[in-house]
Amino acid sequence: MKRTIKHISYLEGDGRSVLESKNDGTFRYILHYMSDSRLKSKYVNYTAREFIYHEDIVNNDPVLTLLTGEKIRVFPGGDPSYLPAMVEGVLNKNDKREKLKRKLEEQKKKRKDSENLGDSSGNTDEYYNPFIYPGG
Repeated sequence: MKRTIKHISYLEGDGRSVLESKNDGTFRYILHYMSDSRLKSKYVNYTAREFIYHEDIVNNDPVLTLLTGEKIRVFPGGDPSYLPAMVEGVLNKNDKREKLKRKLEEQKKKRKDSENLGDSSGNTDEYYNPFIYPGG
């Protein structure tokens, strides 16, 4: 199951900005921040839910455009405290693959970290060895 959202538009300045969905259903957004008294930028991939709740987007009337061409206003009346069930279903369906991918990557990282903390030095002094300590 791939993406269901074609793009998300939101108010910015005098008009609407559009952010296209990548093939995996994520949205690549440019974050601007100050570092060492310079303005820096970095690209971040967000799921649709993360993107619509981003501080720069949530109060700027986000609208979903589906692959079918249907447009859905995310927060009716502009109130971000209420997310309609239909919008939530679309977001869940779009983000399902990315959430699974992130979960698997996190598990892989935990496994790798635990292997690195394990018996990587070859030192077995901390383990019970029945040949050295026969009584137990």
